[in-house]
Amino acid sequence: MSRPYNVYFDNVTGRVVMQKKINKEENNSCDTEFNNKINQLYNITNIEDHYNKNIGQNFNQNYKKNQNNTANNINIDIREQIKKELSKKNSNEIKKINIQEDLKNNFSNNLNNNNLNNNNLNNLNYSRIILSKKEVFFGIKKTILSDFNHLNNSSNSNDFKIGINKNINRNSNIFDTFYLFPNISEINTKNETNIVNEKKVDIFTNINNSSDKQYFPIDFVACGINIPLKSPTTVYKKLVIKNIFWNIFQSININKYISDELLSIVPERNDFSYKSIKLQINFELHSQINNNIIQLLGNRILPYRNFDMKNTTPANSCLYSSSVIEINSLNGGIFNNLEIDLCTDLDIQCALLCVKISVPDDCVQTLKGSDKTDRPYYGYIPFSQFILNFEYNLI
Repeated sequence: MSRPYNVYFDNVTGRVVMQKKINKEENNSCDTEFNNKINQLYNITNIEDHYNKNIGQNFNQNYKKNQNNTANNINIDIREQIKKELSKKNSNEIKKINIQEDLKNNFSNNLNNNNLNNNNLNNLNYSRIILSKKEVFFGIKKTILSDFNHLNNSSNSNDFKIGINKNINRNSNIFDTFYLFPNISEINTKNETNIVNEKKVDIFTNINNSSDKQYFPIDFVACGINIPLKSPTTVYKKLVIKNIFWNIFQSININKYISDELLSIVPERNDFSYKSIKLQINFELHSQINNNIIQLLGNRILPYRNFDMKNTTPANSCLYSSSVIEINSLNGGIFNNLEIDLCTDLDIQCALLCVKISVPDDCVQTLKGSDKTDRPYYGYIPFSQFILNFEYNLI
């Protein structure tokens, strides 16, 4: 018996077409061959068995609907059917289906005249190197607050206080800068201990951008989480930070809050006032680099450089310019992506992702007050808890 079926791919319409000529008396004998042809289509698409089964059922349904005594064509849009089947699965299951490999290994071999050129495959390959999103959180919390639930002491000595850093004897006013700890660091110390004020802080200017000034603690090694910059098959080109959320607690009389604004305490002779204030959150990548790499890459890495300092500090281990956001509320979220372009020539496997908190320069004047003799005196920003979480991707 002659073979009454022809299967071909129409690269103009993007559809798989089955052409058949069949008579009523041949129906039973041809069913087996029809199923064989369906199996050939399965091999072309190379999708998981579960999807093959469903697609095959749809083929048979279309076959029965269109069956008659004269020659006819069965046209099934494979791509649309696959999309429908995939849409039934959740995002995690879709990730398990290696669509790119199917296209590259099967459609390219079996359908030589299709519309998938090398550029399409390269774009698909680029999308596949995105590291699965990771959600992380940083924080610091003081746990010895005996009267925390009452919030009735406006100048609670138990608070952390961000104020003028007294460890550097300079004419300019430099405020405290500190790093949040990965996870949540619970500090249980004496009331007078203020760890954010213990480290010396100095100002550093970006060698590639004079308007980019950053404040780094100089007797401290940055703390953060380790993230890969390379995989066995990929060198990542970009770090993307997104979906940033924060929550801050302040031990300030609750009656002073008109809204959920972040407040500072500013002295005014014999009294003090509450003023709205901002904080700056800096996202940084840190790693210690040897001098040979520094000389090779020139100004592409370590923008905040100071070779007078012999020890490793956050200032001379910050690989790229800080990515900065400013906040002025006790809680909130930012959904704009922050991106850090990575130097693909940098031969290191991983780096620390760190979160630094500082006071923006334009807020210094807000904190300026006066003492009992009307001499300039700066206030501070109290807090007992600072929690931050976000997601990151490596591309």
